[in-house]
Amino acid sequence: MVRETGPVARFLSPAWVAELAAAAADVEAPAEEVMTVRQVVVDSADEPVTWALRVAGGRVAVDADGAAHADVTLTTDRATATALARGDLAVADAFMAGRLRVAGDLSTLLRAGGVLGAVEAAFASVRARTTWD
Repeated sequence: MVRETGPVARFLSPAWVAELAAAAADVEAPAEEVMTVRQVVVDSADEPVTWALRVAGGRVAVDADGAAHADVTLTTDRATATALARGDLAVADAFMAGRLRVAGDLSTLLRAGGVLGAVEAAFASVRARTTWD
């Protein structure tokens, strides 16, 4: 189900992460796929914004509080996170330029390409309605 009810809250706000969670709830994953990917966005003016994408039991969920244990942690600054989310910067380019740091088991991301593609598609409607300032 696509939720298109008007503008979404500002990028990285708690309301924005809640919209990601709502979109993720509609994504189905292979039952055998299990992983947690934590996203950390460091903003020098504020505390880091952290959330986790969890895949287990055939479902996908976004945890707004992050995760105590993640298979993979992706860390960026706010400018890089914005460019990635808007589609202005490719993940590979951000990684190669040192703007995206990856900790943990990178092979987890490589194995989960299909699930991550479905999540990306589900998040597209949120991105399209996001306010970026």
